[in-house]
Amino acid sequence: GVTEIVDNYDVDGIHMDDYFYPGPDVNDDADFAKYNTGFADKNDWRRNNCDLLVKGISDALKDRDVVFGMSPSGIWANAGNNPLGSDTRGFESYSEIYADTRKWALEGWIDYIAPQIYWEIGHSAADYKTVAKWWSDTLASSNTKLYIGMGEYRVSDAGSDSVWYNGAALKDEFELNKTMPKISGEIHFNYSPIMKSDALKSLLKEHNGVTAAETPTQPTTQTTVQTTKTVIDEPTVQPTTQVIPPISKNDIMVYLNDKTLVFDQPPIIENGRTLVPMRSIFEGLGMEVEWNNAKKRITATDDKGTLIIMTIGDRIMTVNGKVVEMDVPPKIVSSRTLVPIRAVSEAYDAKVEWDGVNKTVYIETAK
Repeated sequence: GVTEIVDNYDVDGIHMDDYFYPGPDVNDDADFAKYNTGFADKNDWRRNNCDLLVKGISDALKDRDVVFGMSPSGIWANAGNNPLGSDTRGFESYSEIYADTRKWALEGWIDYIAPQIYWEIGHSAADYKTVAKWWSDTLASSNTKLYIGMGEYRVSDAGSDSVWYNGAALKDEFELNKTMPKISGEIHFNYSPIMKSDALKSLLKEHNGVTAAETPTQPTTQTTVQTTKTVIDEPTVQPTTQVIPPISKNDIMVYLNDKTLVFDQPPIIENGRTLVPMRSIFEGLGMEVEWNNAKKRITATDDKGTLIIMTIGDRIMTVNGKVVEMDVPPKIVSSRTLVPIRAVSEAYDAKVEWDGVNKTVYIETAK
């Protein structure tokens, strides 16, 4: 499956999340009896199965110009169960899902590892500092890069009495990461809470040394700021790329309330209408968007009760149950879903203007 992807599609890498054995109670007695090749302990046999999977992918990718990485559970093993483990008392990938992630990194089977350390500094069972330092020390002499999976989702429902409120815990963790040279950056879970929180946006800009500049009303050029520290990781049926392509003079620019929208797939013009990647426009408007891959259906909602439904190839859009006929239907381009920006914006009661000379769309929502 991996080689089919890399041989037929222009991808930069293969990323595996934390999915291996479903747990210690998996019914694999028959498989163990049939396929065991000398393991006395079934748990060791299970770990070997996962080793074979990861090593096999690693070997298959050696002659292909792609990166192979993993984002496992934050805790490899607890020291109380394994002397090589961390001083923690949490879920262990080594014994719970039989993933020897430490081995994969030390053996160089993966190019990077991003343990999901979604706890705060001072957590009683899984202290962020303890876990991050364990990974940093463990991989100190390894060529495998270490990124940390950060838990931005913890900020979403945090009250003012929580260490996660407005990203306070994250700020402390970012500062701690800077003191560990082995940590090369962070992967953020996930994109949605960042887009909804001005505090998180400011925190990430500050952490990555990005200076916010006021966007001119009628811009003639755009500067793209690229950072090497931050990657956004969003689990979704339709993946989002992490690499922002350089801006070409032929690219269409889109401004929403005087802020530039950045796309991982350039907007296109079809039959006189501009189509843009769905997530950028819907989330820019403050809506949550869901993608149904089986039905090729887009559903966008907001906290005001707005409901927009669109389907690939269908010019009919429903807005709060009302049928609206679009000039062009949504379509998929380079594995990205593109939607007509005017139809979507006007469905959200936004004002849309097109500057044909500068190939620029201006969107202004109701104040």
